[in-house]
Amino acid sequence: MNEGDLFTGQEEPLQMSATVFDVDDPSAAGLEYSWSNAGVELPGCERSNIAQTCTVPIMDSYVTAFPVSFTVYDANGGSTSQELMLTIWNNGGGSATTDSGITVSYAIKYYAPSQFSVSATDADLSNYENKELPGYSGTYSAVGAVDYAPGTTFSASDVLEQSMDVTVAKDLGATSLWYVTDAGLWTLIASESSDVDATTEVFEYVLPADSPVLSAGALVLMGGSLAQADVPDASITGFSAAAAKGGAIVLNWGVDGTMLESDSIDITICEGDAGCSDAFTTGLGVGISTFSYSGSNTVHGAYYNVVVEICNTVGCSTPKGVGNVTADKSVDGGVSAMNFAVSESGETWVVDWDATGETYDVASWNVCYQRGTFDAANMPSTCASTLTTDVTIDKPTAAGTYTYYFTAVPVDALGNTAAAAALNSIDYQRDADTSNVDDGTNVTGTEASGEIPMVAWGMIAGVVLVAFVVGAFILSRGGDDDDENKDWDY
Repeated sequence: MNEGDLFTGQEEPLQMSATVFDVDDPSAAGLEYSWSNAGVELPGCERSNIAQTCTVPIMDSYVTAFPVSFTVYDANGGSTSQELMLTIWNNGGGSATTDSGITVSYAIKYYAPSQFSVSATDADLSNYENKELPGYSGTYSAVGAVDYAPGTTFSASDVLEQSMDVTVAKDLGATSLWYVTDAGLWTLIASESSDVDATTEVFEYVLPADSPVLSAGALVLMGGSLAQADVPDASITGFSAAAAKGGAIVLNWGVDGTMLESDSIDITICEGDAGCSDAFTTGLGVGISTFSYSGSNTVHGAYYNVVVEICNTVGCSTPKGVGNVTADKSVDGGVSAMNFAVSESGETWVVDWDATGETYDVASWNVCYQRGTFDAANMPSTCASTLTTDVTIDKPTAAGTYTYYFTAVPVDALGNTAAAAALNSIDYQRDADTSNVDDGTNVTGTEASGEIPMVAWGMIAGVVLVAFVVGAFILSRGGDDDDENKDWDY
């Protein structure tokens, strides 16, 4: 007989009725009825001949699944029963008041017999000063803030409906209520308040259907009128887009005005015309003024539409940077070297060749060489650059006999280089330098190992001379008297 959901505390009691027909007692004069739960008759609905209808208040103990059995008894002692399964929601909630007098009230109808509670404590307002709010321009500061947490959480399937009220003094000057997650995500949950009395107002928030209990976070009361956000004040200036080596596209720009933290520099690149379905997009932060789009993403000779603009959640500002760039990954014109020759001129090699193909894209040539031959996929890294079709290269100074292999490849203005196998070679031979700069003989290492060099003889003579002088001193130290009367000291 009840319509809608059933929950504790509702004004209308639980009302149930049954229609009964007994073929042996069409008038039902001898029938009796009872309503029970788990074998216990409901109060006021005990067995009687008038209990075909049962009205009973919804008790807290009925919450969640509440099976009710309706039993019919006849005059012959027979009976039959039918079970009715009811869903009873707990109509509860919790309330908490901070030291500053902010009250958080949470009303919820949920599928559990346990009590629901919330906690609320004053938060540090300095954490919410000069904040940019999503969807609004300018900055705002909090006039009140509460760290909120539910005592229990329920999933969306266990919640019928829920709402939250935040009651504050009017002289606080709050104009909007925001919920801030622990991750720093801001959500406007009430943009205006309602009067409670002359000194108090309340911000009300009804949570969306099919939502879980609001998780722990901050409830922030902001002051000041919210100004609807507009596109960023800052815009792109001095924009340039150019092809770079290897098919890359390099973008440069400046910013006119001041970007906010919530603004981003959005880049969109399409192969072909703008508006493609598979565009490359990226967003850059404040202070970045250049971007390189990798050549691995481009095709040689294809053109790309590039847009750089400053955007926020509302839209993008103007002017913006727009350009078309043709990707350049190689030297055009089919240019290569022919009639390639290498000759020797003193301590240099002279290399010259003729260019074949269209040379309009050639800015210079690289002449590359190494010991040993090579193919186009394994070109040497030692190269000489020239603007013409000839070059003079200093020969190496290493001793030995080798064969050096050479090739010449065109280079375009971006530095893209063609590849080619070795086109010619030249033999190289240089003897080891055996000159001795210390003795002026230009000969080193020619003395026999068993002989004493001339320089060493001079040193030996000096030693012998010194030895004789010392010996003479010893023999004469006896004095000037007659030698015959003296003892010799040797």
